[in-house]
Amino acid sequence: MRRGSLWLPIAGTVFLLVLGGMECVSSSQAPVRERIAQFVAEFDAQQAALPPREALYGETLAGNACDDYAAASKSLAAAEVSWRQLPRSRDWTKELTLRRKPLSDAARCTIAPALDQALRSIRQGTRRANVRPRDHRVDFLLLDAVIEDATRRAFAARDGRLLAELFLDQWTLRGDMCGHAWTQSPAFRDEWLPVLGPEAAAWFASVLQRLDERTPLVASARRYIATGARDVADLTPMQQSFTQGLQAWNYGFDSYWRSLVVCDRLRENLGELEPPAQDWSKRQAQIDVFGSVIDEPAGAWVDAIPCMVHGEERFRRQVLANLRLLRLAVAFMHGLELPQLADPLGPGIIEVEIRENEATFSGEGANGKERLSRTVCRR
Repeated sequence: MRRGSLWLPIAGTVFLLVLGGMECVSSSQAPVRERIAQFVAEFDAQQAALPPREALYGETLAGNACDDYAAASKSLAAAEVSWRQLPRSRDWTKELTLRRKPLSDAARCTIAPALDQALRSIRQGTRRANVRPRDHRVDFLLLDAVIEDATRRAFAARDGRLLAELFLDQWTLRGDMCGHAWTQSPAFRDEWLPVLGPEAAAWFASVLQRLDERTPLVASARRYIATGARDVADLTPMQQSFTQGLQAWNYGFDSYWRSLVVCDRLRENLGELEPPAQDWSKRQAQIDVFGSVIDEPAGAWVDAIPCMVHGEERFRRQVLANLRLLRLAVAFMHGLELPQLADPLGPGIIEVEIRENEATFSGEGANGKERLSRTVCRR
């Protein structure tokens, strides 16, 4: 038999397999699509009905924080203010620039009104009752650099209360713009602690406790499922790559349909995440069971949902652990009562070791090996 004639039956067989696979799954698509559409609609309704938030400190202002952030971005752009990473900075510390050059004293005087107005807008935004991004154009990193600049000036002026307020503003801004899930919390440096003073330290400790209580540990698996389902719901097999189609051969060669099926399975398995275990090792076991309904991973985004839930919750616990180390550092430095705080990444409480005027606070690390710790010294 000639080589060319071999391709005809092979191509015909493949064609029949594709048609047969698509026919097999088409009859089951309607119920799954209806369930997923209802799930996404319910999730969106729940998000729209969320109650307004309360400001960490001061008066809670009505309105949308993103309006203020967009206004600050616009005024800074008009003044040609931008930012850059500080030379030799390893922690992405930023500084402001004017026309891409570092700020001289004369340049700072020139743009002082724009800087002051932007800072007021940012700080107003952090106290707004709602955060609705919509179509706002916000230069988040520039706004973050404005707060860092104001923080350095507050430290130079030895204004402990303003220093603490700006730290809280930066924490809120980062959460508003990037979502609390994956945003690195700002660091309150050890050299700033003595600047607080007794009154500011007591106030700061009380607000840090409030921030601690509001920092959630549980990731929204519903959000991941709803986002994944929404992204692929209207896509057709013609919009996938050839490789994607082959990987979903048992789903009618439709990788997007396979993703919807996986979303539906995860939706049905959400009960495995409730109630969320406080102990991290037990919580990880819950997430593993939640993701066990994914068989034969095909490398699609939806297959990574359990891993993303796990990664987000681990990150949240690390953020909370560092916040609790800060709470203990503030209390020790200013003679306040040291609270007993649970270790978000470990089974017990955060360890406290005091040696005269020095204290070390430590807990489990996010990777289970390196421990998180903070050592402070009273002068």
